[in-house]
Amino acid sequence: MKRSATIGMRWLTALIISFGLILTGCGSDSSSDGNGGGGATTNTLTGTAATGAAIDGYVYVVDINGSEINVAINTDGSFSADVSGMTAPFALRAVPNDTSLNTQFSYAASSGITVNITPMTSLAFWMAGSQSNLAGLATAAAWPDHYDVITEQNLTAAVATINANFETQLSNLGLENSYNFFNQSFSANNTGIDAFLDTLAINIDMTGGAFTVQVSGSSFSFNSSIDTSNVNVD
Repeated sequence: MKRSATIGMRWLTALIISFGLILTGCGSDSSSDGNGGGGATTNTLTGTAATGAAIDGYVYVVDINGSEINVAINTDGSFSADVSGMTAPFALRAVPNDTSLNTQFSYAASSGITVNITPMTSLAFWMAGSQSNLAGLATAAAWPDHYDVITEQNLTAAVATINANFETQLSNLGLENSYNFFNQSFSANNTGIDAFLDTLAINIDMTGGAFTVQVSGSSFSFNSSIDTSNVNVD
């Protein structure tokens, strides 16, 4: 009887352990990434901060609760920001160490995604935000009260308008007008979209509600009302 009881206890223990492993396995399937898909939750924002050349400076990330972090930009323009405990959407700014250079801005609807910071994202962010002063908007003090000025519809429309204006330049680089310059990974290596950024200069009057564009040193006539019916941004 004692031997039978011992065998029974061993069998029961093994059953409990096996059941626990099954539950653990089921639990792991329920996790999701920053875009709502399967896999482990990702609490980072990664991308490239460049104006053609990589920006030498820091990326600042602000969330809707007024929390702010900053990370150094790598020499190749890449950056990775851990936004654990922060709440999207995020406002980003890339601040050059050289104060004579313009700060660039960007926007991320969630964590776990690629988000670039370039003159093109600055212009799109500014346009989508009803020409708000981004230098004041993308701060820990202002973003919590004004983040909802940016909508997905307005941001997509801004990207489409920019792409439609630069359709020829994008096509020459083998890029479609559906190219999403916020979220498509690129390297600051003078190829692809970076080759265009090397030729592009966008200066935004944050308080005057105007901007100028130059391409290859020449003034570019940017049409804010251009037809975007054939542009479907990815």
